[in-house]
Amino acid sequence: MQASVDTTVATDAAAPRLSIAPPAYRNYAMLLLLATCALNYMDRGVVNILVEPIKKEFHLQNWQFGMLTGLYFALFYSFASIPIARHADRGNRARLIGACVALWSVATIACGIGRSFAQLATARLMVGLGEAGGTPTAQSLIADYMPREKRASAVAFYTLGIPIGGMLGLAVGGIVLEHYGWRMAFIITGAPGLLLALVCALTLREPRRTEPAPAAIAAQRPLPLGVTLKAIATNRSFVLLVLGNAVVTLGGSGASVWLPSFFLRNHGGDLATLAGWTTHHLGVQLGPVAFLGLALGISSGVANFAGIAFSGQIVDRWAKRDLTAYVTTQYSFLLLRVPLFLGAMLAPTALWSLAFLFGQWACVGLAAVPAYTSTLGLVPARMRATAAAISLLAVNLIGLGLGPVIVGALNDILAAHGFGQGPGLTWAMLIVNETLMLAGAVFIVLAKKSFVSDTVS
Repeated sequence: MQASVDTTVATDAAAPRLSIAPPAYRNYAMLLLLATCALNYMDRGVVNILVEPIKKEFHLQNWQFGMLTGLYFALFYSFASIPIARHADRGNRARLIGACVALWSVATIACGIGRSFAQLATARLMVGLGEAGGTPTAQSLIADYMPREKRASAVAFYTLGIPIGGMLGLAVGGIVLEHYGWRMAFIITGAPGLLLALVCALTLREPRRTEPAPAAIAAQRPLPLGVTLKAIATNRSFVLLVLGNAVVTLGGSGASVWLPSFFLRNHGGDLATLAGWTTHHLGVQLGPVAFLGLALGISSGVANFAGIAFSGQIVDRWAKRDLTAYVTTQYSFLLLRVPLFLGAMLAPTALWSLAFLFGQWACVGLAAVPAYTSTLGLVPARMRATAAAISLLAVNLIGLGLGPVIVGALNDILAAHGFGQGPGLTWAMLIVNETLMLAGAVFIVLAKKSFVSDTVS
């Protein structure tokens, strides 16, 4: 089996690079992929600002809402990503992205129509199913569009969609919630994806179809799943990086989902005062929830955006001299997040908490690009979409799926033992996030030793 993998790598390296027409079109395609990423994270994250009214309407416990935002979404997202990625490795990725955008957009709208917890949970499952094809397929396209020396910058540009989408989800969701209710927030954030899906299907080009040589097309066909799994499982660096990112996501997703509730429960008075100040001095009529959505959305969006934009340039330049830059930058910025998050949770006021979170979010952005890019070079081109899907399966099933549930359940336990809902949530987020940030950093540090020797493309 190992011989088969080695032969595959050699064949992959010898295969001609596919091209997607002129640079102007590549720029257009990257902008379109950026838009899909932004809508992906807007539709995924809008639910975070809607926690309290949904809990109240359906009479949910904290752990139940954690299931809704975490495990229910992550189950379909994780397991559907592999078959979708297998199709991406051999089919038309442009049409696939269009279909996925349409599905998650319709499902987001359906979240606003659901009349029971079961219906809402089913709609979230379908959001996960649609979004399962977004990132792996886009990463595979980007790897074909761009040479390796520009890969980190290209991935950084695509990844800017995460803070843009997160910012829009919180800001738009908070404003719409305050004026029209939580159901309309889902409908308004889901609707733009229907138009974008059509644009993607009609105007994105599949690089494989621009190469007329049959030999070149054959060289780009996906490998058998067993060969791909063997190559991934025996790649020490890939396994360690995926484990590290899964553990980090476990802590980070639990914190991000419950962050609006943390502010509303612990800093409700501050939020009302700040919203009143904004209304009086800026003439913008905002209530506490709308102010919180804008504050979290804009601060996280700006911090992440700056971190991601800066990180792509750093990693591309540093990696030319030392490939381990992909790993070193990950754990360095990850370790910086630990004291910043501690400060945010224990800050005496909402403004101080937001200030600490701004620094923490900048570190998230700085680490995101090497985290996404590092595994792309650890597998041959014909394995990239499948490898990205396997990575996302582990990261999202473990991290995104369980993180909100664990924080919610721990919050319930602490609240029942005298901490109350506010302080109980604070300590639940601190315990889960800080412990797992440190554990994830250990896995990523261990990957550095073998990273250069494990890189194949």
